[in-house]
Amino acid sequence: MNIRPTKLLLVLAAFLAFRTVPLEAATNPPTPTNFFSSPTTLGTLSNGDSVYYLPYFNSYTYSGSASTTPTTLYKFNFGFLYFFNPASGDLSSTEAYFYDYTSGDFFYTSESLYPYFYSFNLGTFLYYFEGSNPRQFYNFKSSGFVKY
Repeated sequence: MNIRPTKLLLVLAAFLAFRTVPLEAATNPPTPTNFFSSPTTLGTLSNGDSVYYLPYFNSYTYSGSASTTPTTLYKFNFGFLYFFNPASGDLSSTEAYFYDYTSGDFFYTSESLYPYFYSFNLGTFLYYFEGSNPRQFYNFKSSGFVKY
């Protein structure tokens, strides 16, 4: 009878040894990242606002410092966007929800999806042709191009 409790304790101890969080990870948690993490600063505009660059989003500016997440931003060759935190509220998410002031539409994209946007008004994905003027998108629902 004494063998079984000892065996159980050994199994439990081994399980707990593999399940515990290393002390270093508990005292130094990873820095949360989000869609706007680690932008490269390209320079400063005449009004003092910095211009930022992300490889998956291109160039944008907003009033604020690089250490804050923008709310209203200006994406060059696109226009003004209002950024929402992800629906889950998870700031470590690489997803982004935007309100587009030009079209009045709500868009969804992510680091891995851009330049594809999901249009909530149209109920379909759009492909944005970066730098097009006026803005052009390919609408996958209608299989056509839209200036949106």
